[in-house]
Amino acid sequence: MSFFIFSINVFFLGCKKDTKETNPTIEVTLVNMGFSAWRVVSVQNSSNFGVLDMNNTPFTFIRGRRYRIISMANVAVHPFEFRNTMNLPVLSQNQMNMGSLATDESINFVSDA
Repeated sequence: MSFFIFSINVFFLGCKKDTKETNPTIEVTLVNMGFSAWRVVSVQNSSNFGVLDMNNTPFTFIRGRRYRIISMANVAVHPFEFRNTMNLPVLSQNQMNMGSLATDESINFVSDA
């Protein structure tokens, strides 16, 4: 018998705290495929975020929109991260290094990881 233990971890990025949001939050649910890939399994409030059920699909972000990313993984083992071209985290669920943009007020990053 085998089983998986996972937690649902959420983080938000998008508009400034004081920006009036007129568009609904885009909600994306991801699953990890081992240690090398992520898959988008559902998207709400957007029809062009990324390709469903494709490993490491490119994401399309819209300036001024707020995003809720739901990661169905054990973030202690495989945290979800956005990385820059130098492969450094800019936003991460890793509590030891949440990324270079985690404290940027214009992004308003929140994580429950």
